[in-house]
Amino acid sequence: MFPNILFYTTPLNEHSGGIANCYLFVKLCREKNINIFLCPILKTIPSLGFFSPFDNKSLDEISQQEINNYFNNDSSFKDIIVNIDTLKHRDNIIIYTEDVEGNPAEQKFVVRWLHFFPNPNAAKTYSYESDYICFFSDYIFNLYDNLCGNLNIHNFIKPHIIKPNILRVFHFKKNTYKNFNDNFKIEREGRCLVVRKGYPPASFRNNDLEFNNYSNNIISENAKLGFDIIGHGITHSDMIKLFNKKQLFLSFDPFTFTLVIASLCGCDSVVVKIPNLTKEEWQNSDPFHKYGIAYGIDDIEEAIKTRHKLEEHVYNMYLENNANIDNFIGSIKEFFNLLVV
Repeated sequence: MFPNILFYTTPLNEHSGGIANCYLFVKLCREKNINIFLCPILKTIPSLGFFSPFDNKSLDEISQQEINNYFNNDSSFKDIIVNIDTLKHRDNIIIYTEDVEGNPAEQKFVVRWLHFFPNPNAAKTYSYESDYICFFSDYIFNLYDNLCGNLNIHNFIKPHIIKPNILRVFHFKKNTYKNFNDNFKIEREGRCLVVRKGYPPASFRNNDLEFNNYSNNIISENAKLGFDIIGHGITHSDMIKLFNKKQLFLSFDPFTFTLVIASLCGCDSVVVKIPNLTKEEWQNSDPFHKYGIAYGIDDIEEAIKTRHKLEEHVYNMYLENNANIDNFIGSIKEFFNLLVV
């Protein structure tokens, strides 16, 4: 019998695209009659700022009501929150994201789905022989060595993984982005920027103060140059409206999906260049980087030439969601020797 799958996650956060994609994955799995359930974060994850109320409790001390409370007693999740008895059996498949250290849920089978570059403190705790490791998108594997080299830190993944397993599941709605700007012919003015994770990413900084200083310096310097700053609280619809009015969007986070959204809206979408990485290396590192995004200000004209290809390209990737899940389930069955004879 195929084990239950537990997805180790925080409550749903509408401002986090990554968490929303995780919940989409759970939803699509349920539609395939896969027994998958939400499992709360049992140990605080400092690098991600995820706090757990269960830090000082063993698995056997946690109650069902506490788990329900963790997910805000949301009735829409009632049927997909893990049962405490199922959790305590410890014989399930658990899916962790990148910065979870060890196996805090104490489950038999461990999957690590890396949505971003793993912090070294977590990566060194992976059991590379027995954990099934997959990546949300190609750049996380392809550019991790570049990041480690720029920061002079050890790449724990490189010796163990030659070809990455990709599990790409994401939200996308076609014909959403041009509603405010038919054929990109609207008069545009102004510039805007976002810092988000930045580079090097916040989770690789020594502390929050260091990242806050980095972020505040960018905001202060560019505000003087007339850039509008996009904060974390902006809604998806407001972002689309903004990008249909602005001429230029500059991202200090090279890997945010906001770069794709800006380009789809007809805004000149520009990523700040990564040290020791050429345009070709960045562009070839991930399918999301292929069209319509400029690698540095000097690349805007080239990005505009391919912008018309971006929406269909991303939509075709989105259509692969279900097939990607099927491939993932097949792969973990084989990896954990769970194939039904």
